[in-house]
Amino acid sequence: MSSIIIGFSKPRKLNLLSRIIMMFEKTPFSHVYIKIPNNYFKDCDIYQASKGMVNHIVEVNFLNYNISIKEFKLDVDSDNKFKIIQFLRARLGSPYSFKALIVIFLRRLGFKLKTVSDKKESYICSELGARVLVHFGSVNIDVDLDLITPLQLFNILDKMNIKNDNL
Repeated sequence: MSSIIIGFSKPRKLNLLSRIIMMFEKTPFSHVYIKIPNNYFKDCDIYQASKGMVNHIVEVNFLNYNISIKEFKLDVDSDNKFKIIQFLRARLGSPYSFKALIVIFLRRLGFKLKTVSDKKESYICSELGARVLVHFGSVNIDVDLDLITPLQLFNILDKMNIKNDNL
């Protein structure tokens, strides 16, 4: 049995966007990442939507700039782990969905806005994590995946009684 990890973090040097997300969400984290152990290199790969696109970074470099707050470990078989990696790699370079982020903030301020579905062409960090759960974890999420927030995803994982690692 293999595993993947969905983690929640904040930057070591807080920026304005992270501060706003943590303020609106009332959380100690502002970011979601997917961590996958890499047995070949004896380290972990981090997949995330940040810095304008879906990207990949080695965990040691990720931790130079980020603090992990909580991680949820999901057991998957080797075949599913491979499919998750393929799913994530196929999205590398896809644009970050600033439009979704703006809609989330405006909704929090009370504006009534429609969904921003873009047929999975752009992503925010929590959407990427939620899509992995839905496609490969047989999890039913009744929130618009294009607009799922880090807190909403955290609450879903927390309610699933998944082993979570407090860091």
